[in-house]
Amino acid sequence: MGTILLWALGILAAFIIVFEGILKIIARIAHARGHSAACPPSFSWYFTSDFRKRYMHPAVERVGIKPGDRVLELGPGPGAFSVDAARRAGPEGRLIVVDLQPEMTALVESRLLAAGITNAETRVAGAYELPLEDSSIDRAFLVTVLGEITDQRRALAELHRVLRPGGILSITEEFSAPDYPFAGETIRKAEAAGFRLSARFGNFLVYTLNFERIEGLRPGTLDLLACPDCHTSLTLNTSASEKHEAAAKEYFLRCETCRKEYPIREGIVHFLEQKSLTGLNRRFAAMYDWMSWFYRPFSPLMFLFIGISERRARKEVIDRLEPHGGRVLEISIGPGVNLPFLRERGDVGDIYGLDISLGQLKRCRSYRHSKGWPVELFLGNAETLPYRDNAFESVFHVGGINFFNDKRKAIEEMIRVAKPGARILIADETDRGVRAYDTVAPGFSRRVGADKKKVAAPVDLVPQEMQEVKVTEVWNGFMYLLEFRKPG
Repeated sequence: MGTILLWALGILAAFIIVFEGILKIIARIAHARGHSAACPPSFSWYFTSDFRKRYMHPAVERVGIKPGDRVLELGPGPGAFSVDAARRAGPEGRLIVVDLQPEMTALVESRLLAAGITNAETRVAGAYELPLEDSSIDRAFLVTVLGEITDQRRALAELHRVLRPGGILSITEEFSAPDYPFAGETIRKAEAAGFRLSARFGNFLVYTLNFERIEGLRPGTLDLLACPDCHTSLTLNTSASEKHEAAAKEYFLRCETCRKEYPIREGIVHFLEQKSLTGLNRRFAAMYDWMSWFYRPFSPLMFLFIGISERRARKEVIDRLEPHGGRVLEISIGPGVNLPFLRERGDVGDIYGLDISLGQLKRCRSYRHSKGWPVELFLGNAETLPYRDNAFESVFHVGGINFFNDKRKAIEEMIRVAKPGARILIADETDRGVRAYDTVAPGFSRRVGADKKKVAAPVDLVPQEMQEVKVTEVWNGFMYLLEFRKPG
């Protein structure tokens, strides 16, 4: 009997998976052809059912509504979450419910009236033209709505318009919905519209993503940036000039001195075009792009090869930093393998990462998304850093400087952007480490020119005025660590 029951449950589960898969394929094909539609009022019973409430109840709590907030609920359906949202906003706050279907807003009104809610209002309107003033909303939330919108880019741009700077957009999706978008898709689209992920909840079946509404960059970041060519200040600009432009804003930075422009694309500031790279920088940028797909899973195997755990090895370098609660810059951040060890320290403030490889930065961005970490990322060259003088409490680099075009210039740049008294760390493969690459990539040392001379720490390139200069071997002798302090 037990075996029959297990078989029956297995067949039922398989049927549900196949059915869900077919629904999602049909929905995506329809969406690609511009045929998306809101859920009809006849299905409203499901959205207010006790079964759904049981697993969807955290959705409103995750929005983080505070007393006094002006809250927008877009696409409420029959209002399953409206009463709770209005109560959280309190009598000083306001809930504005917007839906395209008059039948649905009527159901919401009935529900609000029955609950005695007086701080809420309903409006019939579409997601592309919200009947709200610019920057008039503190928090906006959508529950299984985004996938139903045909032009999501346009809707997100409109949500960006009505939210105040620093306001929160909360998007919840459930796998059972035919139009279910994967979390990565939602993040990518929201960031392209000028939002940055601030928190992540749930799992594959039901997730909530909270985004902060920003103007191209997180507050305070622009003050740290400078033109990588002339080191003068940058201004933040946008290509969108009309108040209700259909497309999302395109942000870019402009140097008012040399007139160069640097685009912000999906959360990454581009301070270089990779086609402009030359020499080893160009060769290694291409190699790192290719390596980015498997660098993270390969990393533990690498440490197994050299006889040390990844945690111990990473901390052997990270623990030497002295951030004192301030800003940390990692040059050649790669896919973010050092981020967990930075984050677990209690004395690390904001983290900024730069890399010459766009592929590595994209993997780092995905990792940042999965953790909900507010890490700013920049595509740039270590030899011409896009930061102001004396901007960071800590600067460090792990892996890569051995094969920079101009190691001296890179070190000078690290010193320039570090604050007086800051400790600077530079780690890369020793000669032994470089030769080890030939084991897994025959001819590596020859292709990078390491066969002609012994690889060593560039201590001779450190300016004489630097203090506490020291070179040690780490990672069982496969890496060197060059550390020194900028005079205070």
